[in-house]
Amino acid sequence: MIQLYLILALASFLGFIFGMILAKIAPEELDDNAPWSIRIQDFLFLVMVVLLGYHNLENYAVIVLLVMLPLYWFKDQNSKLLEYAMLGVLFGIAYFTQAFNIFVTLLFVYTIASGNLMAQRLHKISFKRMFKEVSIRLIFFLIGALLPFYLTYF
Repeated sequence: MIQLYLILALASFLGFIFGMILAKIAPEELDDNAPWSIRIQDFLFLVMVVLLGYHNLENYAVIVLLVMLPLYWFKDQNSKLLEYAMLGVLFGIAYFTQAFNIFVTLLFVYTIASGNLMAQRLHKISFKRMFKEVSIRLIFFLIGALLPFYLTYF
């Protein structure tokens, strides 16, 4: 069960790498794409929270979702690690709902936009530094994703 959970978490995070590859293929589109990518991320985060709130009206997860909304909206540009930990927690909550398939798809699209933005911001750095940035985000995402799973089964 945990293997499937981790495979799905990694598959949803692959959108991040896919977004970076898209940015490398079409670098001329990056300048015009930044404001739209941020709006897409904000909209998708709101849709994910509303979707999970709808499917978790009867349990404690609604409180977690209500706390995450202000944290997301009032984050600064340097709090990407908190953002990925929150996405991981949302993934963990979604795993126990009927909307999990829809959520994984929304998360994949969210991470495509995020990877695109990161490639734009870091387009002149080395591959080693970019690998480090992606790895740190993945670690925080997995920590956040394992938290609800751990609290439920252990």
